[in-house]
Amino acid sequence: ENYATAPVVKYIQTKFDDSQNIFALEVSETNILFEHGSILFVNPNLQYNNEDFVIVKKISNLSFSIKKVIFDDEYYLQSIHQALDKKLYNINEYIVCGVIVSCLKNLKRTN
Repeated sequence: ENYATAPVVKYIQTKFDDSQNIFALEVSETNILFEHGSILFVNPNLQYNNEDFVIVKKISNLSFSIKKVIFDDEYYLQSIHQALDKKLYNINEYIVCGVIVSCLKNLKRTN
């Protein structure tokens, strides 16, 4: 996705191969799984499986969020916010942008 107001691209040395098309996102708010400032590495080419965490874009309003994939006769998305009490969403309401394959917490930055 392209954003006119996106921050400057930051470079992080990783173990991932460029051919994997993995991209990184910085967590902007703390939730029960990921701390503010953590870096999530997302593989857009990986097929999701039960209990994977994914980045999704809601079709109706184009907002992005993190969801957990749940399989129970069919695939659903589960909110990771405690306030929503594990509410399930139909996966057809979202576009899955990729599977979270790694998280780097407490990233120390140098100038």
